Amino acid sequence: MKTQWCGVTAVFAAFAGVCGGAEQHIVLPSGFENSEGAINTTLPIASSSGTQQTLYSVQEMSAVPTGSRITGFQVRQDGNFGFVPWPHQSIVVQEYRVYMGTSARTPGGFSNTFADNITDKKLVKSGSLAIAAHAYPGSFPIGGPPRGWGPVIVLDVPYTHKGGALVIEWRNTGAGSNGGTSGDAAANSALAAGGGNSTSPEATTSNGGSVAIVRLTYLPPGCPADLNGDGMVDDADFPLFVAAYNILDCADGSMPAGCPSDFNSDALVDDADFVVFVMAYNELVCP
Repeated sequence: MKTQWCGVTAVFAAFAGVCGGAEQHIVLPSGFENSEGAINTTLPIASSSGTQQTLYSVQEMSAVPTGSRITGFQVRQDGNFGFVPWPHQSIVVQEYRVYMGTSARTPGGFSNTFADNITDKKLVKSGSLAIAAHAYPGSFPIGGPPRGWGPVIVLDVPYTHKGGALVIEWRNTGAGSNGGTSGDAAANSALAAGGGNSTSPEATTSNGGSVAIVRLTYLPPGCPADLNGDGMVDDADFPLFVAAYNILDCADGSMPAGCPSDFNSDALVDDADFVVFVMAYNELVCP
């Protein structure tokens, strides 16, 4: 039985309803969910030190509703490298940063200067990245189906998709002496374009073009308060929200991964998020 909160409906009647859908996934660029890319990149998979940036066009992002919160992504080994699972032993990439933003450019106008391609740039993940042994599946032979996806790399702060193109920028120090592999990638096209620089995680320009193939995890707008994913916002979600509210800062190490209670993506779980939770709690069932 759901507990009643006196006066809540009246207090928040001016706000719009917020219930919606559950976690979704999309492979970018489209068409590569079951197809291997023609080339490879060592950077998003954290194998080599350097910088990689990819611009996914308006058309590529059209299936992701505006207002969706991107909470993580996956990459996979390239078929020419992924004969066996990677890494051979558990490793820690000392510095792994991911930025997301929008772009006024099209893939055809992708610049070799990284800063030219991204606006409203936000740091969505930073710090060390632990990768368990054999986290990335391998298989044989060359030319077979794509390798399986690696684990979801959860963002520290969800990124709210504002519509239009999406730019993802990876900067990491790589696997070092633990050995490397290469991630699946596609050639630049009218739908997506990218470039990388394998010399430094602080690089400002690209020295080669490739499009990282990724699988995004996102929450469509609506029902973000369904924290346990059962299609309802009820007493089971309440303690999950309260715990995050008491922590407050999404950067706090005790905050659940991805800071799911930060409904407005401001890196805090505070009174603004409480308003969203209460409204959804009053609705109970996600439509």
